[in-house]
Amino acid sequence: MKSLFITTSTKLASISLYDDKGMLANINVNVKKTHSTWLIDQISSLFDWTSSNISEIENVIVSVGPGSFTGVRIALSAIKGMFANSDVNVYSVNELDALGYQGYMIYRKDVLAIIDSNKEKIYYGYYRKGIRVGKLKVSKLNDVLKEYKNQDIGFMGDGAINYSDKIIELGYTLDLSDTFLRLNSTIFNDMYKNNMLEKVDLFNLVPEYLEKSQAEKEKDGNK
Repeated sequence: MKSLFITTSTKLASISLYDDKGMLANINVNVKKTHSTWLIDQISSLFDWTSSNISEIENVIVSVGPGSFTGVRIALSAIKGMFANSDVNVYSVNELDALGYQGYMIYRKDVLAIIDSNKEKIYYGYYRKGIRVGKLKVSKLNDVLKEYKNQDIGFMGDGAINYSDKIIELGYTLDLSDTFLRLNSTIFNDMYKNNMLEKVDLFNLVPEYLEKSQAEKEKDGNK
């Protein structure tokens, strides 16, 4: 049995391939360009490097966001096209939940997972022992940092990287490198093995955005 794990929800795209014995390959690419220009090629390379075939894939685990509206759609469109005629098992994973779980594996304490939505607006979730506490939300960075002031927490996500100066300025400790703050799709394998993911029908797979896209806002008359 082989499993394919994909996230393109932020500027860092991560793809992993596993079999029953463990990881076969992992690719992480941090780019400013859209992931659509290289995603399929990299998946093909993953198969070539490991002498694997798409017909061997039994499980696909994919991030459904939140994050980049375009980035999320790229991963979902790719797997719908690749596996349209197969009986592959598909599991969705929330990007913030994965960050929260990965963060607990690193910090071993409460974690604030934050994804940058530009102009100091963030998607965020609070996690205890890798499990979400409360709802996922959208807010301004300053408001969130004030909410958790004086709490001993670890930070995860590109929001922690992009706004590190402000986080430190407000008195928090942030001493991990970018490598550990970003999500790696290999964590999806642990979540899968621990039955933390939701199995979904391939063609009912939809993004989890937390807010409307700019185009939808403008359509509704809100800018």
